[in-house]
Parts: sequence; C-alpha cells; structure tokens
Amino acid sequence: MTDLLLPRRARGRPSPDAEAAYRDQRQAFCALIQEIRSTMDFAVGVRGWCYILEGRGHITKGEFDACENFITDCRKTGDLPLDICAEDDSRGTIGLQREPDESDPRDHAQGWVNYLRNDVPSSYTPFGFWDGQKVYCEVAVEKLDLRNLFESVCAEFRVGITNLKGWSDINARAAMMDRFAGRARLRAVDVQRPRSGRPAYQRIHGEESR
Repeated sequence: MTDLLLPRRARGRPSPDAEAAYRDQRQAFCALIQEIRSTMDFAVGVRGWCYILEGRGHITKGEFDACENFITDCRKTGDLPLDICAEDDSRGTIGLQREPDESDPRDHAQGWVNYLRNDVPSSYTPFGFWDGQKVYCEVAVEKLDLRNLFESVCAEFRVGITNLKGWSDINARAAMMDRFAGRARLRAVDVQRPRSGRPAYQRIHGEESR
C-alpha cells in the first residue's frame, strides 16, 4: 500500500512549480487507478472507485465527493479512459439497430452448430443448486458497485444478489420474498417427519400441531 494522496490544487493562482507538482501527482494517481483496474475482472462506477481507494488507504470517507469530481474530470480531460467507470445501465440507450452481420452465411450457421455442440450441454441443469440444502440465502446491497463487487463470488455459490438502492422497488422485495417462500414450500415437501410426529413444515413455518 502506498501513501499516495488525492491530488489537490492550492487556493489561488499556482506557481509553475506547484502546477508541475500537481500534474505529476495527477498522473501518478491516474496510473494507480489503471493499475488497480488491470487486476479486476469487473467494472465499478465512480463511487465504487472511492470505496476501493478508501480500502487501500489512499483517501478517507470524507474525501469521497472530491475523489468523484477528480475522477470525472480526469475522464473528461483524457487522463483516464471513459470506460474506467462502469456504465449506468439505467441510463443506457435502447432500441438501437444492431450492426449489420457481415459474416458468411455458412460461417454464421456453423457458429450456431458449434454453440449447440459445445455450450448448450454445459448449460443444462437438471437439478437446482439449492435443492436439498438445509438453508437458502440471498444478498441485498445498497449500491450497484457493491453488486458488481460481489457478483462473481455470489455466482460461484449460486447466491442471488439484488441492488436495493435508494427507495427500493417493492416489486424487487416481493420477488425476493416469493423466492424464499418457494424454498420454504419445497423444504416442507422434502423434509422427513420429525420424531415427534409433527409435519416438518410446521417447524419451518413456526406452526403448532393441533
């Protein structure tokens, strides 16, 4: 971990030496961000970069706003590439025509054949990962960057992850509750009767036998 701090210009008109020092710090900071990005297999937004830099000790929580402005300015000036930050899916453009397919028709057809032979069999899942498990869990986060951060590890263990940012959509919460209720019903069907003779679903749902 380095002690690199967020570059800042002093108040007033900077001297040539001060401006040169600032430019050096700016380039070093941008180089650090690109170095970190090269080790990541996912993209984060500008706020996500603040969390990453805070975790490495380069900025503090109180510098988040200044860091966001700094990264945004570097993207505008070309010091950082535009795609250093993930695109906000909610602001994406839809309805655009696809680029024309210039491949040979036979090559195009062969690509589908290869897909059916090589990829489709591995995507066949005759049973669910959570079938027969004693527990079921999902993850909820409050920021898109956190969802992207944990996406790969959640995918490895088949754990659903939802971004409930801001005023979360009631549909998202209802869908999550439906999934949990569905898993509870499956367990009620599959779990054997306990020794007491009461149906297993009564334990799962907290019901008492009559």
